[in-house]
Amino acid sequence: MPYQFLEFKQLYMSLTEWIQYIVAAIVLLNIPLPVGIIGGWRWSIWLFRKTIGLFYRAQPSIGYMTTTTVVIPVYNEDPYVFRLALRSWLANRPTELIAVIDHSDEKCLQIFQEFQSGLVDYAFWDTKLQLIVTKKSGKRPALVDGILAATGEIVFLVDSDTIWAENVLVNSLAPFADPKVGGVTIRQNVWQPASIAQRVFDVYLDIRYSDEVRYLTAFGDAVTCLSGRTAVYRLAAVVPLMDDLMNETFWGQRVISGDDKCLTLLVQSKRWKVCYQENARVYTPGSKAFSSFQKQRLRWARNSWRSDFKALFSGWAWQKPFFIFHLIDRLFQPFTTLIAPIYCLFCIYQQRWLTIAILVSWWMLSRIVKIWPHMKGNFSNIRILPWYLFVSYWFAVVRIYALFTMNQQGWITRWNRSRMALAGPLRALPGYLATGATVVMIAVFLNFLHEKTIAEPSPQQAIHGADPSFKTKKPSTKPSAATLNRPGSRLRDFLDNVETHSQVITDHVQAGEVSPQVLPTTGTITMTSPVSSESGIVVQLLQNHQAHDNLLNPTYKATSVQGKHASVEIAQSQPVEQTVKLPTPAK
Repeated sequence: MPYQFLEFKQLYMSLTEWIQYIVAAIVLLNIPLPVGIIGGWRWSIWLFRKTIGLFYRAQPSIGYMTTTTVVIPVYNEDPYVFRLALRSWLANRPTELIAVIDHSDEKCLQIFQEFQSGLVDYAFWDTKLQLIVTKKSGKRPALVDGILAATGEIVFLVDSDTIWAENVLVNSLAPFADPKVGGVTIRQNVWQPASIAQRVFDVYLDIRYSDEVRYLTAFGDAVTCLSGRTAVYRLAAVVPLMDDLMNETFWGQRVISGDDKCLTLLVQSKRWKVCYQENARVYTPGSKAFSSFQKQRLRWARNSWRSDFKALFSGWAWQKPFFIFHLIDRLFQPFTTLIAPIYCLFCIYQQRWLTIAILVSWWMLSRIVKIWPHMKGNFSNIRILPWYLFVSYWFAVVRIYALFTMNQQGWITRWNRSRMALAGPLRALPGYLATGATVVMIAVFLNFLHEKTIAEPSPQQAIHGADPSFKTKKPSTKPSAATLNRPGSRLRDFLDNVETHSQVITDHVQAGEVSPQVLPTTGTITMTSPVSSESGIVVQLLQNHQAHDNLLNPTYKATSVQGKHASVEIAQSQPVEQTVKLPTPAK
């Protein structure tokens, strides 16, 4: 027992020492401590989710088979992609395939009819093909019509541009051997990504399914969304929910998009389990243009805000701890994400290049860690890192804008103007103003923390702790030679670091308003700082690395090293000049 206590004590002391080093590093970089705490909080959550996700295992295919129906709502689809996707679905041999195609999409109608009539040879696909031509506007009515026409025990709801890999159907069925499972989501990637938008989207998909979804399903049975690209449901679980899907409202307004999130929450609210099958993978082309990709992200962000708020105010979600923790954490993500780039802008304005270099290096290193699941297959994907870094911060702004406009409806990317007018400039203006005000508030908060930080004790105090000798004194005489030359003097430490740490020193040598100009090549430092009118206080000021209140504003100058001594000159508001000889720092 004493031995175990000693081990625990040593571990505690080691952790305490590491925390002190981290805090000291934060203070040395002049990073406000709350900002450092927020950064640590975000990374601890990421590490927690990653650790939980390590316990995830896909359910192996155990030969469970049943009847299946694939339902595809089709509108304004690229004919080449639709033909390719149709072949991939049939290659997985579902029992039945139902295409609900809008009457205006003549090319896709023709393609499906070619397969249906036998003009395309698919004799080895023993799948029943059924076509429903619809004049109803919107994806939800098409989904409802297809689900109600389905005869298979398991129904696959698939986007018309989603391409299946081999064994998607077989591997997706495995979890349904458990009669309590009502839905399954599967792995997704971008089909042959080429543009920057497609490659960034592919990174996002890898992160989502290797991080968020694995975490939620490792020990839990709830997810935020069974993505509409391919969502697999037990037919008995979804048929009773068709009225709720068709008539979803939010704040009294009918909801058009977000059908996949709506159906996911409805199924889970009825106490059905949902699972994730990583060994089944599908592909989506993704938007080639960044503008279209951004519009998609905006629509998905609005859908997420609505569904998350609905889940938070539902009773069933609070019975799933991993799920509710994820929802609460996601509320703060866009706001905390913006802290780092705004703080970097402050550093650029203040010309704190050392802090900027460390901050940017940390961004690069940390993002490599986060996108490693995407890079490990092909390390050349690291070239997308700068774009991903920029997009992740920009999309935080987009997500904040989505919060203030989450009840605006429309598909944005495919919607026909004759069916629904897009939001005009005046309607979007309140959202822009609210988003801008939120970003400004974050900047003001950071500025307040920054001003408070530079008024706090110096890095030396952070490292060495409270020291009575750090208290400011107003000596009536100059410091003695013994004081200036005593071993371990902080004054000597200051002079030793003039060239190598000049920027850090000038950031922390005073607590008030300063205007430093550093010339490290000559060892010359010139700055303005509150200093007492009594002679010799500059030496005390340098020794303490800080200034205090109720002081005048003369200037002082530490000249370049000459010979065996360094000179400190005082030029005060009154015609007084004092020169003190200090030991030359060792080179």
